[in-house]
Amino acid sequence: MNYTQSDITYPLIINLYLIVTDLLRGILTRNLQNTRQMDEELKNSIHKIKKIRDSIKRRAEIYSSLGALDDRGTARALGSLQRASAPGRKIQKIGFILLFAPDPFTTVAGVPMIIAGKYLDRVYNGTTISDIGHATKNFASNISEIKDKMR
Repeated sequence: MNYTQSDITYPLIINLYLIVTDLLRGILTRNLQNTRQMDEELKNSIHKIKKIRDSIKRRAEIYSSLGALDDRGTARALGSLQRASAPGRKIQKIGFILLFAPDPFTTVAGVPMIIAGKYLDRVYNGTTISDIGHATKNFASNISEIKDKMR
């Protein structure tokens, strides 16, 4: 049987064609999978950005509405939440200064001021919002530690 050049090269070309098409199909499939994965990552990133944008928008609305409050009492109450004074400690300090002063009349006024300062220190709490936040954070961490120990 005589084989010509075209009889031998034709099956080789067909085999080469099939191999190349399989390779291209694999590459395209892989690229499509990567594209889908990138699309999912992009969607997740866009979703996070939208959440952040909504949060910033809500905060801006709250801050602008707080700025619109023009009541002196409200402004004073909000200010005291940020910086609380402790009058009990101040009165106690003044009482000790008066107690140890060399004048005998100031000793009489110093003792009641110390007692009043201690009473105010117990009754009036000078905590701020940040103190409450720290206490809440500590409480939550203690609860999580208890849960971890119970497991």
